[in-house]
Amino acid sequence: MRIKALAASFATATIILSSPANAATIVGAGSYLLTDHGFGGLGAYYGLRLDDQLTSSKVYSVSSGGPPNAPRLILNWNGLGGAGAVATVNGTLALNNNPATPADTPTALATLMYSFTSIQKVGTIGFQAFGGSGQICGAGLSGCVDLVSKNKHNDPNQSAFDFLADGHRIPGDSMTIVGRGWVRESDGKGGFYDTPCCNDFLVRATPVPVPPALLLFGTALGGLGFLARRRRALA
Repeated sequence: MRIKALAASFATATIILSSPANAATIVGAGSYLLTDHGFGGLGAYYGLRLDDQLTSSKVYSVSSGGPPNAPRLILNWNGLGGAGAVATVNGTLALNNNPATPADTPTALATLMYSFTSIQKVGTIGFQAFGGSGQICGAGLSGCVDLVSKNKHNDPNQSAFDFLADGHRIPGDSMTIVGRGWVRESDGKGGFYDTPCCNDFLVRATPVPVPPALLLFGTALGGLGFLARRRRALA
């Protein structure tokens, strides 16, 4: 009986460990690793573009992890819309003015801290945010620059940031989780620049799985609990 119980436990572990891939198209509560979009004319290495106060475009790349000092952005969402919704992006990006090549100096990092507001949950495929604010500090910037969400065409009925599984800009792929939106930069005088289009943020997202060790630990505890219940039932 113990062998059967342990076999059942490991079968459960296998199902749990494989679930992130199976559930990758369901965007729910959790943490998501943001990586470069990697498709189209924007180049393979492209995460956040700022026009740097209308003087020069700056592109910030987001790696897929890499060494400890590599850029790494994490989006956290509590899975809700409305008053109880919380969604943030925190981490680092590498300055890379050439969107066709990765950053050559991964230690030249910018820090991004951002919170989305006016979040609307969209079924099981993610959320849309109609507002937000934060800061980007470091590489290529003079100190920190305040950011606010904007609608691409200044249309209040359009969302400023979408975090959805709809394969945006990826032909033939309707399942990839993609985050994209637009921001305005502070002008240093208490206001914000309002460029006509393209201070944009475009990334792919991958669910961050629970560490396998924790999953196995939880599964082992479940197996022990099962054995204890069986003993009591047979007593």
